[in-house]
Amino acid sequence: MKSKSNGRLAVFAFASVVIYFCFNTNNSPARTSNIHVTTTNGMGVNNPDQATSRGPVVNVRNTGAKGDGITDDTKAIQTAIDDVAGTGGTVIVPDGTYLIDAISHLNLKSHMIFRMTSGAILKAIPNASEVHCIVNIENASNVKVIGGTVQGERDKHQGTTGQWGFGIALRGSNNVVIEGVTAKDCWGDGFYIAGNAKNSIFNAVVADNNRRQGMSIVNAEGVLINNSIFKNTQGRAPGAGIDIEPNTGRTVRNVQLLNSQFLNNAGYGIVLWLNTKFPNTYLENVTIDGNIIADNGAVASQGIVIWCPTPHRITNNILRNNYKNSILLDSSSGGFITGNTISNTRTDTGAGVGGIYIRDATEGRPAATNNTVTGNTVTGHSQNIRIGVGNIIKSNTVGTISLSVAPYSVTESGGTATITATRIGSGPGYGAATVHYATSNGTATAGSDYTATSGTLSWADGDVADKTFTIPISNDVLIEGSETLNITLKDFVGALPGNHKSAVITINE
Repeated sequence: MKSKSNGRLAVFAFASVVIYFCFNTNNSPARTSNIHVTTTNGMGVNNPDQATSRGPVVNVRNTGAKGDGITDDTKAIQTAIDDVAGTGGTVIVPDGTYLIDAISHLNLKSHMIFRMTSGAILKAIPNASEVHCIVNIENASNVKVIGGTVQGERDKHQGTTGQWGFGIALRGSNNVVIEGVTAKDCWGDGFYIAGNAKNSIFNAVVADNNRRQGMSIVNAEGVLINNSIFKNTQGRAPGAGIDIEPNTGRTVRNVQLLNSQFLNNAGYGIVLWLNTKFPNTYLENVTIDGNIIADNGAVASQGIVIWCPTPHRITNNILRNNYKNSILLDSSSGGFITGNTISNTRTDTGAGVGGIYIRDATEGRPAATNNTVTGNTVTGHSQNIRIGVGNIIKSNTVGTISLSVAPYSVTESGGTATITATRIGSGPGYGAATVHYATSNGTATAGSDYTATSGTLSWADGDVADKTFTIPISNDVLIEGSETLNITLKDFVGALPGNHKSAVITINE
């Protein structure tokens, strides 16, 4: 609890610092010439940003933008951007579809706010370029982008090669906040962070139906992603919700993925990749906490995969219905995996498949070692947890305990009913498990038709054998016809209830 609390305080402090920088522009040079100031937002109401903006408020309609889905509005919007750059002022983009030349793109500048209304769309004009982006934030600082949609041209792209068509790209920028923005339909990534960008916040953003990734982080320090959605990535590998993968000679450090959703991506939900053959390349200190990672991997991949020999934290996430593995640590060292709830993969057969899968050296790859797996709940896999040599596993709730057959039937003259309970999806190192059992009356009555029975079944660490208990049946002289009693499993420790936690036992004459 202490480490989690400290982490939350760190997030708050980090966010506060970035927001302070984004709006503290007292030292910025004033710009007063050729400014197209407006007092309305283009919809006949006073602009709320005038109360918070430290500089001019410029509506792109007043600099010539049409927003009609026909006109190239790139130059008109860039004029508005240039007018407020360095002033702490705000560019307003009202509802409409604004066509943007993504090869020249919109270039945001330092000390400004770029605000789009909910119905504003910046839409890329189809092109054949391998490299392009709609909004470029390069070597700028103290920038905030709020609201609206950035839409790529993947369905009308005029080329067949390349993978670097971005919605919003951060390159070498500091103290940037992206909030409430949707980036969709891009030839490459919805969001792209490079150039040793520092102190970037993405809050309540959505990346949808992008071709390569929802987001790529290839060179950055201090990235916070919170309350966001990355979904439906497909068309070009890796096809991830987020790919954190430093380029050669680059570093990615101090990344937090918090309270977000990674859904239905064709590749990975989240992937961390470090090519150890690249010189002077580092990937350090990534925290993945409180997220939902579900339905990822069309025919391969996993929910979360870490190919990186440095420690990272995967905590308090919900992972369900991902392909192959929910969490895979490959060549990872010193990781901490705790508090995750993991259920079901869509393919649960063959080698290398499990809820939490940590490779060892016997599989022909560098071993993942010194990882700690504790306090997780994992069900619905033939190998719920597969741990390589040299890792620590303890206090997890793993697999299920279930009555093996339901309903049961016994003759009155048989003397006893033997009941079997099975622990599924367990193995050595998974920990001990217990469950309490008890009978209750149906139409049969304890004392006259059977003996009330209760107790506890126990499995030691590594024990996968079935456990049995018996219920004495009374052979009375009355002709009563068939009667029933109930058996119930409860108070599960170290495992979850399986398909049959209760059953009816029929006593036949």
